[in-house]
Amino acid sequence: MANTEGSAPAHYDSFATSYDEIWRVPGIRPLLPLLTSTLESVGPHKDIAVLDLACGTGIGLRVMQALGARRFVGVDISTQMLEVAKSNTPPGDRADEQGRFDVVLGMWLLNYAPSAAELAGMWANVAAYLKPGGRFVGTMENHEAVTAPRLQSGKYGVTETELNPLPGGHGEDGFQVHLRFQTEPVVEFDAFRMKKDVFERGGGQGRHDQPAVQAARPRRGQADDC
Repeated sequence: MANTEGSAPAHYDSFATSYDEIWRVPGIRPLLPLLTSTLESVGPHKDIAVLDLACGTGIGLRVMQALGARRFVGVDISTQMLEVAKSNTPPGDRADEQGRFDVVLGMWLLNYAPSAAELAGMWANVAAYLKPGGRFVGTMENHEAVTAPRLQSGKYGVTETELNPLPGGHGEDGFQVHLRFQTEPVVEFDAFRMKKDVFERGGGQGRHDQPAVQAARPRRGQADDC
């Protein structure tokens, strides 16, 4: 375990052991098979090195391990999330010392950027950690549906509320939203949603060596060699 920042926010630590329950709610359940099929389509992954940014409980690393990857690093702001990831993910080899990876994962990573500038910085970090020809695979919201009414009703096990313009004078770039999942205990947190053109423009600014980008659709922090 390597700490690259101070202690993780207590909010994320508080639901670390129950976080994976969100994958059981109807609105989220299809995303794991979609992620798996997307990763399969960009393989093969035998013996490759994988970096998972905002790895949470390590579910993405476990999918990659099942597909043949051997070297893993997970990064998250939550120490408790990393502990869950470490306990649930069979140990792999350490990544190479150059810190470049064949695949970088970002499941619910880019939705934590509160401004276009920080989004571009996230894209730049992704690109910096990829080997030439490497791939980034992420899970994100549908940026064509910023105010999806079906998610405001809670019908599919997750409710979006408090939809407001981005803070700090960045309102024209997107929205801030509160997500509440119908789990026991309840998992809830704030996220950000950039408009599609801002999102794609940030990706173009952040790319180095032209890494391929795959998006499975519908934080800086501690690092853990899983």
